Amino acid sequence: MLSFLAGWAQPSPVSIPYLLLALAVYQPLAILFGGVSVARSLLSRSLNQFSSGQRWQPFLLLWFGMAILIAILYPARQLSNLIWAILPLWILAAQEITHWVETLEQPWWATLILSGVTFVFLALFWLQLAAYSSLVAYGVADWLRFATVFSSLALIALFVWLAEMVWSHRLAWQGMLLGALVAFALYTVSAVWGVAFSLPWSQVFRQELWKPYPQIGDADLLLKTVQDLSRWKSGRADSLPIVIAVDSPALRWLLRHQTQVTVLPEDQALAQLSAQPVGELPPLLVTPATIENPSLAAAYRGQDFNWEYQPNWQGIPPFPLNWWLFRHGTWEIRSIILWARVDLFPDGQALQPWEGGLPLDIPSEEEFPLDQP
Repeated sequence: MLSFLAGWAQPSPVSIPYLLLALAVYQPLAILFGGVSVARSLLSRSLNQFSSGQRWQPFLLLWFGMAILIAILYPARQLSNLIWAILPLWILAAQEITHWVETLEQPWWATLILSGVTFVFLALFWLQLAAYSSLVAYGVADWLRFATVFSSLALIALFVWLAEMVWSHRLAWQGMLLGALVAFALYTVSAVWGVAFSLPWSQVFRQELWKPYPQIGDADLLLKTVQDLSRWKSGRADSLPIVIAVDSPALRWLLRHQTQVTVLPEDQALAQLSAQPVGELPPLLVTPATIENPSLAAAYRGQDFNWEYQPNWQGIPPFPLNWWLFRHGTWEIRSIILWARVDLFPDGQALQPWEGGLPLDIPSEEEFPLDQP
């Protein structure tokens, strides 16, 4: 309770359009059937035709409206605040879904065939949209190709009209809504799956609205490099001490199994290490890749890794359609450098235990050749 009250004085990086966009992108099924439920309820009230399932709709609408209003007005808003609005929305959608699937119109096989046709053409519409997004990315799209994308929706409307001509109005709409229900259910499961799990076959991160925090990049490569260097030196994968000068809890967790892990403040690490004698320098060191030509490069060899991928939500993605279909967006990459002491390598020069710490300048290749045996 105290945290909620304190949030009224704290700004949030989540904007109001961002919040509403997340609701529309991830919950189209609940919005579609919930909206139909509300519209049918209003029509029934205007005709003085009430049903027992509609008695709770004013309460659910009030709940949904208050939850959305609080999520919008709350200064420290987070996407998790949408949960209180999604719950009544899904209850409204479930009422409408039950109304249409409780009993199938006769002949039932016609309803199922029409729902199957609707599902197939909706899937074809999605594939056409994905193909068109590729054309947009390559700059060869035009209005004619864009119009052909909606040919599948036109065919669905044609089949519904023919079903109304042959059978009944309810059968036609029931078949169309059943097919749309299956299609949107698969879309919802796919969207939630993409948020909850990382897809191993994807070559890029999915820029999900429910994941505004940075994504960890080359963690497996960094850990493998540390373990390889450790095995090279002692035969064990966790034997080398390592100093972390990066403010990253994920990095500390990744290297938790190392025998000795020392964490230094990011802004003071270089000064502290430069004051140490060269012979006492740690075998492994991790620093941000923000300092050009650091003085410790004379005693170390470094390899950079793309550590954090921060999603860029400051503007509209270059290709909004491509983001909607595949969650491809722009990222701000934060790199880190893994430094390994030169004496860990077979061709590295053994460090001399002279006093005075690290040299302030990097020696030239003639003064301090890195490939000296």
